[in-house]
Amino acid sequence: MLRDKKERMKKLDDKICEGEVDKEILPIIEKINSNPNYFTTSSCAGRIAVIGLSEIGDKEGAEFLGKWHREVEVQEVVKAYSKVKDYKNIFLLAQSPIIHVRCRTLESAVALRNLAAESGLKYSTIKSLTLDSKNDPQKIVVEILSSENIHVPIARDAKVYPDEDYLSFLVENANLALKRARQKLMKFKQNLP
Repeated sequence: MLRDKKERMKKLDDKICEGEVDKEILPIIEKINSNPNYFTTSSCAGRIAVIGLSEIGDKEGAEFLGKWHREVEVQEVVKAYSKVKDYKNIFLLAQSPIIHVRCRTLESAVALRNLAAESGLKYSTIKSLTLDSKNDPQKIVVEILSSENIHVPIARDAKVYPDEDYLSFLVENANLALKRARQKLMKFKQNLP
């Protein structure tokens, strides 16, 4: 695990230098990575996005039309989707923070998962567990995740469905979901050893 952590931390440093890491998540992942039992493999502080899809579930063909790691204004959402005519489906998303953490032992994974859940990040789980030839845990990954998510279609075949009032309501709720999830993330940071 030590070698994997060293390699991952080098990649993280490069991503930070390139400006590809959310500033809001940095203090949290730095705290996690300072613990010898853990290292982060990916993270996002949460975001609001507008995405275009040719078909529902087509992740390969999905495109971000707008993406913000902060609260947004209705006009920003409108601007993101108004220029686009060639997507069959357009969705407004509010996505909770997510952090993937590699853990040294099963016990440390359970402790981290429990700490996240106690901090309000209720969807946290042990995401993967790879066993070695003796059936001992080798690679253990915890996914830290909250329940605040909104995925709602707003346009189909170039027709926008929500009127101005309903779109304002959706954006207001997306902002509230992001704010609430960030509060849980800060509580998790405070609770980290």
